[in-house]
Amino acid sequence: MVTIFSKLHDAIKKEAEAVGLVKKRTINKRNFADDLKILIGRYQNVIGSVGAMPTTDLQQMADRIYTHKTDSNCPGCSAYIAIATEIKAKNDHKIAFDSMIMVSKAIENVLANFAANVDVIFDGAQDVNIHTAKLSHLACFGFVENAEMYIEYLVSLLSVITYEIIENNGVREIKKPLPYKYEYIKNHTDQFIQFHRSMLNGGNRTYLDTFKSLKKSMDDVRVSNADTGSNIEMIDDNKLLQLSHGLFGQFSLNPFKWLGEQWTLIRNCHYMKMASEREDLIAHVNLLQMDLANKDPNSPEYAKMVKVIDSYNEMIGKLNQKLEKYYGPKEDNN
Repeated sequence: MVTIFSKLHDAIKKEAEAVGLVKKRTINKRNFADDLKILIGRYQNVIGSVGAMPTTDLQQMADRIYTHKTDSNCPGCSAYIAIATEIKAKNDHKIAFDSMIMVSKAIENVLANFAANVDVIFDGAQDVNIHTAKLSHLACFGFVENAEMYIEYLVSLLSVITYEIIENNGVREIKKPLPYKYEYIKNHTDQFIQFHRSMLNGGNRTYLDTFKSLKKSMDDVRVSNADTGSNIEMIDDNKLLQLSHGLFGQFSLNPFKWLGEQWTLIRNCHYMKMASEREDLIAHVNLLQMDLANKDPNSPEYAKMVKVIDSYNEMIGKLNQKLEKYYGPKEDNN
């Protein structure tokens, strides 16, 4: 696990030497709080929609997913089954998204804790950059980045699966999700599984306990210095192993890029995506429940939900394109 810190050591040196970028990549406390608020909202949307479905509906949904177990035209169902098999959570094959909703609640718990303690995380300062950041900042930012990945994957998976399992007479009722959702699922499954496992069975409490312990300890050093560019090598290897185990290797410098100066330019786009996603999730759940109840697909109510989903999928796709244009691909420092 020390290799995680070896990579981080090199990334810190690179970031510290990036003359002229420090101001652009300074994370403002208020911007960080805004990002947390939006991210928590996305988790609440999923928990309040999919997580609120009756168990009987989720059981029927799981049954439908598994009927496509060998169907090459159903990559969403295949991904779900592969994840359920890998993580070995006992109920996922019987109740759709069972452990994923549980983990979503655990992740939301950590994010809510961060949101309630932003001043503590920032040590009373208004902002942080690579020259003022401590090890705890990188652990916190890394967790938030993984939480962003998890919810994006989960929403994409739900969208793709809904498309695949709602069909009548061999015809799928809603438009095929945009290609970026399939790409996201393809590219992030391993990362999704790893983060999912880390949050199972009280992983959120373990993470917060370890994070708080680091925050109060002498090991919470500033990660950058004026000489070598990185202080990571100052920390004892055994301590690094301990921290890596407790914090699950979630360290990142990416937020210095995507929560820096550009955040103020696209904050509203993030809020619009969260709001659109909420309506889209509600429509997905409504359509699923109508279909599971064998509602007539030619009924006005059914047709309305199909139209709403298709409309929001297109809208969210345009918002994602806009965000990608600002951000570009995120650098991999983990």
